[in-house]
Amino acid sequence: MSTEIITNNFLAAQTQFRTEPELMFGSIAAGVIAATVWTVSNSPYVLAWVVVAQTIYGVRLWLARRAHAGHDAEPETERGLHAGLIATGLLWGSASVGCLMTEGTTWVTGVVIATTTALSILVLGCYNGRRSLVIPFVAAAIAPVAAIGLFKLEKVTIAVAVVSLLFMAVISIVAKYIELLATSLQETKSERDKYLGIAERSEQELKRLQVGYKTSNEKRLQLEHELNEASSNLVITEGKAEALATALQRVTPYDTETGLLNAKKYQNVVDREWARMLRQELPITVIHATIDNFDDYRETYGKIAYEAALRRIAELMRRTGTRPGDVVARLDTNKFALLLPEADHKNGETLADVLRQQIRRLNMPNTNSTLHGTVTASFGVATVIPTSDLTTDDFSGRADDALYEAQFQGGDKVVRFRTMNSIKLEHWDRAIEGDLTADGLVRKLAVLGYDSQQKTLSPGERLADTKIQIDTIDAVVQGKLKVSLEGESRVLSPGDCLFIPKGHVTSIEVVGDKPVICLEGTRG
Repeated sequence: MSTEIITNNFLAAQTQFRTEPELMFGSIAAGVIAATVWTVSNSPYVLAWVVVAQTIYGVRLWLARRAHAGHDAEPETERGLHAGLIATGLLWGSASVGCLMTEGTTWVTGVVIATTTALSILVLGCYNGRRSLVIPFVAAAIAPVAAIGLFKLEKVTIAVAVVSLLFMAVISIVAKYIELLATSLQETKSERDKYLGIAERSEQELKRLQVGYKTSNEKRLQLEHELNEASSNLVITEGKAEALATALQRVTPYDTETGLLNAKKYQNVVDREWARMLRQELPITVIHATIDNFDDYRETYGKIAYEAALRRIAELMRRTGTRPGDVVARLDTNKFALLLPEADHKNGETLADVLRQQIRRLNMPNTNSTLHGTVTASFGVATVIPTSDLTTDDFSGRADDALYEAQFQGGDKVVRFRTMNSIKLEHWDRAIEGDLTADGLVRKLAVLGYDSQQKTLSPGERLADTKIQIDTIDAVVQGKLKVSLEGESRVLSPGDCLFIPKGHVTSIEVVGDKPVICLEGTRG
């Protein structure tokens, strides 16, 4: 389908344009502006202007309703739209110029120009960025202001003129982008509908042939041939429809059922934010969520109720991630993700628990659920400071592990992936290794491939956060040492050896009133 045919269809189908919001806002704004200017100047020209304004908006509203009812032919609809928008633009341009000439750069003039600018943006949205409609309106409304601003040659008016011209350029660029996007979407949708229609007709023909096959044995060979041909056409058509659906998904990055980001676009955002956090050495948190026993809900209440519940939960998630940079996506049929750059594990757990309670407070019954009587959700939270040794797949895998644990615990839970649980810890075995000594620990670390250095820490001493650059072992000879890692802590007793992989940020602190003698081992 050509671009010309699509754009003509836009004009022929007047209801595709949201004309009434623009007309109602413009009519109300004209009345308010006229009342405002009248209180300042008491000029009879203001009364004349508002009468002309309401007449123009009234005629345009009448023409729009005629077009909606199908009384106007396509050329008449197009001419009416162009003429009405140009007349409206000139109306507001004359108001701005009149105030600029009579009142100067006062607040009244500012209000009129600001209202004209707002109307230009509203026209851009209401008419789908259609340049042949938007640009004439903007030119008629803004160009006179720019011309008068340059004519008066004052600093303020020149500034107004320059800003007006820049605004016209920006509106033109945005209108072009919106129009191209709308054209592409319409073309893809039309082609998809076309092939889906062919597929449906082919499927109906296939069913008819299957019924006819049973009626006559003499036509069996002929019907088999037609059946195979129809099946081949159906496969081809379905392939084309699937390809067009994929193309439509590339055009829009959003999931059609929930309005959230789709999985492909979400992964692009994860890769970008991961690289940024890696450069800045800042934490990043991800929350994976799934709705408990949602398949049971669909079987019990049907597809329509299922989709309505899905949209309600998606809206809750969208409202929860409100910071700039927070991203909410639908990863799978029943799986969602919230990406929180620059957020630590406490923020992630708190946010997940708030969302869990909000979903429960929706009080949507799920009578056949084996877990709960209402719809609930499970959440897995993972937080890391990205390093070159970790990947985004490792990051997502941690959230999935925590999510699995939340589901295993019966659902309606928030579980955070705890790094300490995945780090190896060895204890000194007196029965095998004998009495604990510093030399004995040094030999043990040497056998494990680590060179060690002994250090003594005073009571109350604490070493600040340090990023581990190479695989390390902390081993305690005497006293108790508290090791903190990604918001988690573990107290090491004499003989304990904690293996800390590189890339983690740790801190250590002496526990109690006795000094600590410990060994720090690194790969030799």
